[in-house]
Amino acid sequence: TKMRFPNRGLPRNPMGRTGMSGRGLLGKWGPNQAADPIVTCRSPVTKLLHMVAIRRSDTHTWAIPGGMVDDGERVTKTLKREFGEEAAEKSGVHINLAAHPHSSLGS
Repeated sequence: TKMRFPNRGLPRNPMGRTGMSGRGLLGKWGPNQAADPIVTCRSPVTKLLHMVAIRRSDTHTWAIPGGMVDDGERVTKTLKREFGEEAAEKSGVHINLAAHPHSSLGS
């Protein structure tokens, strides 16, 4: 579905003016969907719940690995790609998400 913008080729906010101009911080006009997987595991020894996080190279803060869904891309593909790029490759670990028995990303 192609988006149409009747106002000089720009979309209009259905809630009225916001004081912002242009796209603001959004990457593109229209939907800006993100895919940020929450990956956890429980230690069989300590029973503590662990979560995968990455340290961002630009701000040096901790974050959930993930990113933006490309146009026409399936969210499951984005999750695999972004998790692989941001968490697995940086750690040097190879993770086959589709083969994991509890993963819903194999489809």
